[in-house]
Amino acid sequence: MVEVFALNIAEPISSYELNKLITLVSEEKKKRIDSIHFVEDKKRLVYGDVLIKYLLIKRVGLHGNGISYKYNEYGKPFLEYGQSFNFNISHSGNWIVSALSLNEVGIDIEQIKIVDFRIAKRFFSKLEYMDLNNKSENNKLDYFYDLWTLKESYIKYLGKGLYYPLNSFSIRKNRRSIQLFDEQERKTLYFKQYKLGSYKLSVCSEEKHFFYSVINIKTIIKELVKS
Repeated sequence: MVEVFALNIAEPISSYELNKLITLVSEEKKKRIDSIHFVEDKKRLVYGDVLIKYLLIKRVGLHGNGISYKYNEYGKPFLEYGQSFNFNISHSGNWIVSALSLNEVGIDIEQIKIVDFRIAKRFFSKLEYMDLNNKSENNKLDYFYDLWTLKESYIKYLGKGLYYPLNSFSIRKNRRSIQLFDEQERKTLYFKQYKLGSYKLSVCSEEKHFFYSVINIKTIIKELVKS
């Protein structure tokens, strides 16, 4: 089963609590945090790190220094724990989301905003661009973000980043199903989508069952921050 979690950085916490959370991240990230001016940007970096730490402690049972990551040849992290334990993370606006699975997994979230649809001609396949243009004006923006997050979740599932062009495969969504067309991919993959207010969230996995939950930052603080 794929476990999907969402965390809202807009939830208020004190400066003391944020500083306590910062002590939990790596030294490399602490240096990056020190160079960030805006509190919201600091939260995005810190919350993403502690969310993964919290979930791995809960799901895998590791604590403290027992959590260490390895990376594939393209830089995608995973946890080596007897067998590979995979996770992926994404953020947009006020939301940070993560997906955990024993198999490869990819996740993407985007805030729905007005967009110049000409960008689709550059990054979408011909089939996707045709499908997008066949949508009514009322549905076009929504479908654009459906495709964008689905494609990003698939790219992140593959773990190859920019080495796998967005227009090299096609995704088609209708009321009943989400279909992937990629001559390079032979596995059966499953997609799941959620909507968080004005945000679209997509997940790609080899597993067909998904669990979704919103986590409160206070819950994470209570578990990870020791007074």
